[in-house]
Amino acid sequence: MTSTDAILRLRELVPVRTVGMFSTITPGGAIHSRPLTLQEIDDQGSLWFFVHTSADWVAGLQVGETVNFSTSDDDDRTWVSVAGRARIVEDRARIDRLWSASDEHHSPDAVAKDDSTLRLLELLPEEAEYWDAPSGALERLKTAVASAVGRDVDTSGQLDLV
Repeated sequence: MTSTDAILRLRELVPVRTVGMFSTITPGGAIHSRPLTLQEIDDQGSLWFFVHTSADWVAGLQVGETVNFSTSDDDDRTWVSVAGRARIVEDRARIDRLWSASDEHHSPDAVAKDDSTLRLLELLPEEAEYWDAPSGALERLKTAVASAVGRDVDTSGQLDLV
């Protein structure tokens, strides 16, 4: 599967406006999750979310911190997990482009477009996995997604993070 194919498959499995669980690791090592709404999967495979810098977990997020976004679709019986690195981005043009009036009222991560703490969170994927039923097969998009974001994969299947 080429990196373009992997990104297209990821977009099929996780459409825009999908709500999933976004997980981070606290300084003490605990895993915390909260619902976030996916705003975009860009042409390089990055996942984009609206966040508030005033939220404790966002304020404490370190550039390059390991994060995970997971979601499921009961109707299609698919489960997706995307792991990678996070960064907070201030990009008003992208915010304006991605903004929908429903973001303010109908998402668990309710935001106001004019809020001065509104930012974008970019998840740069390093590994994506999905399961589908009835086969229950695990499919890995790791190599293709990793190469799409400019990372190399060695022959053992482990990502070269350097």
